[in-house]
Amino acid sequence: MDTNTAVSEGIAPLLNPFLLTYTMVMSLMLLSLLRYANNRPAAAFQAAPILLKRLGLPVPSFSSSSLFSASSVSAVPHSLPSFANETLTPAGTRMPACVHRILTRDEAKERVLVVGDVHGCLEELQALLVKANYTAAKDSVVLVGDLVNKGPLSAETVKWCRTQGFYSVRGNHDDSALAAYFRVGKFTGVSSLPQAYDFVAALDEADVAWLDSLPYTLSIEHLGVVVVHAGLLPGRPLQMQQAADMSRIRSVKRAEEGGEGTWVGVEYIPENGEAEPWAKVWSQEGKECEGGEGSTDARHLLFGHDAKRGLQVFRKATGLDTGCCYGRELTLAILPGEERISVKALKAYQVPHGLKSD
Repeated sequence: MDTNTAVSEGIAPLLNPFLLTYTMVMSLMLLSLLRYANNRPAAAFQAAPILLKRLGLPVPSFSSSSLFSASSVSAVPHSLPSFANETLTPAGTRMPACVHRILTRDEAKERVLVVGDVHGCLEELQALLVKANYTAAKDSVVLVGDLVNKGPLSAETVKWCRTQGFYSVRGNHDDSALAAYFRVGKFTGVSSLPQAYDFVAALDEADVAWLDSLPYTLSIEHLGVVVVHAGLLPGRPLQMQQAADMSRIRSVKRAEEGGEGTWVGVEYIPENGEAEPWAKVWSQEGKECEGGEGSTDARHLLFGHDAKRGLQVFRKATGLDTGCCYGRELTLAILPGEERISVKALKAYQVPHGLKSD
């Protein structure tokens, strides 16, 4: 082979349009990394895979969490795979590496305290744990998500819960905070964030890595409990649940297609009776709920998200969002058992303004 042929064959792969585009995007990703190196080094690694996917290009196997995670965020040893085939969250960030986390008997302590939506109300959270006689030696704390927004201490809440070793599932506001930090979803291309998201500037890499690692569900199997932020769609196996339902659902209505027992999740609370609380339907017998005898999940669900309805107690589901950020209460459930404890909010930090984004 002569020199000219060797050079031509060596250069030819580099002239492939696919490889040129791929190389360009990866180069832009690295340039973005350098640009944000001072304060947001993980941002480029969230945005770049999304861009690659939209261009129909392969996404590298690395992730922002694998490159920038803090030592406090370890690999998840106990989890269930998701079969929902989702790559992006409803807010536009990448799906967490672990969608369905399992808290084993060995990991859980003597008591498990499941806390409703905190929404930046850190002082109330600390007061609630004092009232529950919380001690790190005997208690595990699980949060139902929505740690941030609305209340006064969002960044501080994330940092404190992370450093205390608390568990949490992912809420829609946690998703939105990550989207704001990474400038994806509705925040793509914005030069400045809305005031409600100013707090993301105070999150350090360890805080972001911890938020980014939060699953959508946490199964405490030895107690027969699943913790989820908003809810689950009746009749659908846990591993087939969609992120939008797990983080945003409030009600369900019958699907127009799909036959008896098929439900569709909706975010709103209807006034005309066209839909009903998902937790009420979940708690019905299998033959009533899904058109199939014995097909209802036997586990009890603990959830938040639905401050308008407040404390909800059904046969197989309990709602713990009692509207602390609106000046009402912050509530936790003590497991095992059925005891619940609440503290009054120090003040109303926000006036309810509708439900689709609450």
